[in-house]
Amino acid sequence: MGIVNLRPAVARNLLTTVGLGLTMGLAACDCGDPESLAIRQPVLEVVDPKTNNPTDTLDFGQVPMGVPLQLPLLAKNTGSDDLFICMQDSTGGRCTEKTHIDPAGAPFETRFENVAADGWQVGVGTDREFLVRFTPKDEGPVEAVLILGHNGKNGPTTSIKLVGNGVAPQIDFSATSLDFGPVTVGRRKALELTLTNQTQFPQPLSIPPLEQLAITFGTEDAQG
Repeated sequence: MGIVNLRPAVARNLLTTVGLGLTMGLAACDCGDPESLAIRQPVLEVVDPKTNNPTDTLDFGQVPMGVPLQLPLLAKNTGSDDLFICMQDSTGGRCTEKTHIDPAGAPFETRFENVAADGWQVGVGTDREFLVRFTPKDEGPVEAVLILGHNGKNGPTTSIKLVGNGVAPQIDFSATSLDFGPVTVGRRKALELTLTNQTQFPQPLSIPPLEQLAITFGTEDAQG
């Protein structure tokens, strides 16, 4: 068997070529942006539009019984994927919990505009407004919790405390009786009666015709 001698120069060239190939192969590896490999997740933040600050409470204050009052809240998506808030009839399985008010019989209700079949969508870096309505049925303070079911990283639910106070209509009269005294037949005499609304909301008032045998008494407002 013959022996072939490999000259040193050839050996060096071979090692250089192999080494260069390994180097070029490593340089050609595109492993991607590490941030692009992170899991994209939405994050829900509830914001008070009056202060533009996050909130976990919505206070309606005093509201006359039977009078609805609506207040807005903002659902803000601070995450990296689309946020979905799911209603009771939402489909698609995006959320493990559905949006509801606890207790169920509390005098509060929500209003979300343009809800899709799989939920109420909030895009990345955006916010959407929804409304909460309070219609007190009884006099006194009321509390409940709005539970938002969503697919956010900070889910599956976010709770907002709802508080309000139902107040009875309260109108004060400046007098409980009016004495016209002697009035000449055929002449007219007017006495002033002042009504004061003690609440912070307008209150409707109607005065039915006075019961009398003849048209002797009547009423008129400040404009006559």
